Amino acid sequence: MLTLPLLFRDSGLITSAIILVLSGFISLKTCNLYMQHLASDEKDIQDSVKRILRGRWYEFFCLITGVYLIMLNVLYIVLINDQLYNIIKFALAMAGKHDSLAPKTEFTFGKMSEQWLAVITYLPLLGMLFIKNLGLLVRMTAIGVWSVFIYFIFVGYAFVDNINQGQVHPSQLKLFSWDIGNLAGTAALAFTIHTVVAPIMRTNKIQSNNTRDLVISYMTGTVVYAFIGICGSMAIESTS
Repeated sequence: MLTLPLLFRDSGLITSAIILVLSGFISLKTCNLYMQHLASDEKDIQDSVKRILRGRWYEFFCLITGVYLIMLNVLYIVLINDQLYNIIKFALAMAGKHDSLAPKTEFTFGKMSEQWLAVITYLPLLGMLFIKNLGLLVRMTAIGVWSVFIYFIFVGYAFVDNINQGQVHPSQLKLFSWDIGNLAGTAALAFTIHTVVAPIMRTNKIQSNNTRDLVISYMTGTVVYAFIGICGSMAIESTS
């Protein structure tokens, strides 16, 4: 989410909006298909898959799902590390210590670098595997929701402030681009809830409204992402 303003700016506002809507629509249809085939006595997607595929096909599904989850977690770690690097780089730049952090293209452990940040990032994530009481993680997700609200308000404020200062000119805004690889990957990852959609929707008070509520959830997520991407890209624009 933090990278959406930059991705929207580089990929073009209209192109980015189209990619975002298409990615959300595909994920919505996939999750809805999952829910349609979930029997009343089944709690998760794997129960449906086991009932439908059976035998070796189910074992093959478990294999590719395990590989997918491993790759997804690796991608999450890379994104966390990249965001941490950019935050530290910005802080050091503000302090006038540009040379204290090695460039991303340099592989070194001789000073603070992306490799050291990867180690620092990995240790707390590894420690989370040994947490027996998941109540702490649940409380942490609540903090994450509040951080989204705060970021949403900040982007809106920065956008209005930039407009008032005359830092945004329509002729400078990129609307279309074929450079959509990074944005498409980020959008697909942002909408990925397939592995947990069944337990989430099972907690819905009125099960007959699952499809409607799933559509509302994806529409809300798309609007939030689009707002942050479009307004955020103009918030970081400058005519100077």
